[in-house]
Formats: sequence, C-alpha cells, structure tokens
Amino acid sequence: MSDLVTVETYSDPTEAALAKNDLIASGIKAVLLGVEAHGLWNVGTEMGAIKLQVAAADAERAAEILSSPARFGSDEELAEEAESTPGDDGEAEDE
Repeated sequence: MSDLVTVETYSDPTEAALAKNDLIASGIKAVLLGVEAHGLWNVGTEMGAIKLQVAAADAERAAEILSSPARFGSDEELAEEAESTPGDDGEAEDE
C-alpha cells in the first residue's frame, strides 16, 4: 500500500484492532502503527499513539465506516444478542 494516511488514532490497542478488523471486513486494507511501542512503553495511553492507516484512495470510505453507528449493531440487535446469551439470567446452567 502506497500513500498511506492516518484515519484514526487510538490509545487502546484492542479498540484499534477492532477498528482495523471492521475496515478489513469491508474490503479496505488497513495497518496499525505504534502497537509495539504501546506494548513496550505504554506510550499510547495518553498520546493516542496507535495510528490506523489506509491507502489515501480509501480514506474517505474508511472514515465513514469508522464513524457509522451500524459498526456496533443497532440497539435492537444488541438487546436480542444480550437476551439470547446463555447463562446471563443469574441461574447456573445444567451440565
């Protein structure tokens, strides 16, 4: 990938990885820079040192995907998923 641009910065490596995976699932090649530095020196915590980069040609579409509330599912989908998760009713499951 040439002409990479930063579309978002993160201080949390897990959040950065999830965003990268969302872009890849949408057909956009993406890379993370600074994950190693965060792990070694924990520099990302305050500075947003983890950069999510894509090709310049994909930057606008990537920004739209990352800012879309649909990334996390609708409220109805999240509620249905929570209701269908076994063992969350406070009762022990039979083994």
